[in-house]
Amino acid sequence: MNLFYLEHKETIHNFIWRSLQVFGKQGITFLIFILCAKLLSPYEFGIYNYALAIIFFLIIFGDFGISTATSKYVAEYNVTDKNKLKSVLFNSGIVILVLTLIITLLTILICPLYLKDKYIYVLYLLPLIFLAPMTSLYDGIYRGLKRFKQLAVISLIIGIISIPMVYFLIKSYGLIGALISQSIFYFVLLIGLGLGYMEFSFKLNKSVMKEIGKYSSILGVENLGMLLQTRIDVLVLGAFGYFLEISYYEVSNKIFLVMSLEIQWLSKILTLQEKWGLEQQEWLHYQGIYWN
Repeated sequence: MNLFYLEHKETIHNFIWRSLQVFGKQGITFLIFILCAKLLSPYEFGIYNYALAIIFFLIIFGDFGISTATSKYVAEYNVTDKNKLKSVLFNSGIVILVLTLIITLLTILICPLYLKDKYIYVLYLLPLIFLAPMTSLYDGIYRGLKRFKQLAVISLIIGIISIPMVYFLIKSYGLIGALISQSIFYFVLLIGLGLGYMEFSFKLNKSVMKEIGKYSSILGVENLGMLLQTRIDVLVLGAFGYFLEISYYEVSNKIFLVMSLEIQWLSKILTLQEKWGLEQQEWLHYQGIYWN
């Protein structure tokens, strides 16, 4: 067992810190969800979730797999080309900025015709179209560099700090406060992640853009399919004005989501334990043959 731990020490530690970061971020998001469910009326809570579903649908096109692709190429450039590594953040950020500007412009032009009186609620969330992909971009960079501990600490600290702010905004301003709190949370998280990683250069690199853009386009289609599979129900219910039903639907959906995260985490633990046990048996078998 000690031999396995020594051989896989870095992987085990990274797994633990990554788990803390994921559970911390999801936990904070879940707490915000609970606060909104507790402090808002069921109808307002339905509108809140409908507006979020629309924004996160638009965010898919603003990111389109860039953050995930960044993680892959950061890990690769960290070994092969330090100059490309330093140019990843700026060049990926430029792509995200261009995409989000286009999405924002289309949202401003088209959404009033489709959403009518609910359009105002989407406006409060518009900063997320840029902020969410940028935080995911930083997340990909940290993961690519294996800075799991730093990523977990930053995410947990900012999440804990944000809870009182979110409570105050929702308590004081209701639905509008709940929507604004989302943008503020991602803005503060982006600042924290930005301060933690400042090893980049303001230099355009077409090669980096092309490599990341080509890989991200494939991931973007996959992410779009997953979002449509999980969030299309809320979009359809909102289109027909069933905002009260959305509130109850989202509560039950969130419970199942939290349960599935625990199951996924436990399955990874069991896989790691199984691998640990097999390697330990092989090592003991080898020791027995050697000493006999």
